[in-house]
Amino acid sequence: VVKDACSHVAVVDEGKIIEIGKVEEVFLKPKSPLIMEFLKRISVMDEENFVQWSRDENSENEYYLFFHDEKVDSPVLSQLVKQFQIEFSVKGGGIQSVQGKKVGVLAVDFAGCKDKMDSIILFLNENGVKIEKK
Repeated sequence: VVKDACSHVAVVDEGKIIEIGKVEEVFLKPKSPLIMEFLKRISVMDEENFVQWSRDENSENEYYLFFHDEKVDSPVLSQLVKQFQIEFSVKGGGIQSVQGKKVGVLAVDFAGCKDKMDSIILFLNENGVKIEKK
């Protein structure tokens, strides 16, 4: 409701404000790990917006990739594949709008890329894609 009805939001944890700002800033660029975890669960990844078609509970290389704004439509992943000569499997994904801005998430498995993960994470972060291990 907040993302659709409000222009500003304050997030409170144990009686203390941990983040305050425009809804799009808090939802698209959260600073607190608590907010990141909360948003991961209720925003793009809810049943209505996120489709998980495959999951390997034993994989050590599954990650969530979070995209927002122009990164939703940019070829960051094809650039990643070309630069590092890797392959990965997409296990799920979703996209929605927050205050008119696109927000997306992909669940991916970077199997066979373990030796390149530090470089992959750095590349994605430098290109505006947040990456989080499942």
